[in-house]
Amino acid sequence: MKHSIMTESKLKRRSAGKSAPRRRLMAIDHNPPKSTKKPRTIVPPPQSARIMQRYMSGDSIREIAREERRDRATVTKIVRSDEMNAVVQKMREEYYGLGFDALDTVEHTLRVRKGGGLGRQVLTDIGVIPSPEQRYAIATQPDRAALTPFEIAVAEDEDGQINRVA
Repeated sequence: MKHSIMTESKLKRRSAGKSAPRRRLMAIDHNPPKSTKKPRTIVPPPQSARIMQRYMSGDSIREIAREERRDRATVTKIVRSDEMNAVVQKMREEYYGLGFDALDTVEHTLRVRKGGGLGRQVLTDIGVIPSPEQRYAIATQPDRAALTPFEIAVAEDEDGQINRVA
């Protein structure tokens, strides 16, 4: 009989437009979800140095990770680290320092030993001697004096080069 009274009172409240008071949610004591990321592992310095050396010698990150039994993300962090950037910067400084020695050697070879092959290679590398493609383009250019202004306007591209029409 008590149940029926409660049911009747609930029906009366709902029909009047009032809902039953909400119960407060209680804090549930359960473990929070675990992260899918593995905990950070410390790579021993000899292995880190070996990874850097292998990367500088041309091995791919995937290959290094497989052979060193490390995650690719770990290998990537090592090869992109500040320590690796410092090593690369030092190597670049040494490389650019050799530029002056190379220039002295080229100058000596050209002036004293009269090295024609080296002189030709230097002139080609700096763009004084045109490449075979550039020589062909120069040789196939028609004489502008032989063309009418209309023919020049029709055949000329954006760079001022005259395109031959077969």
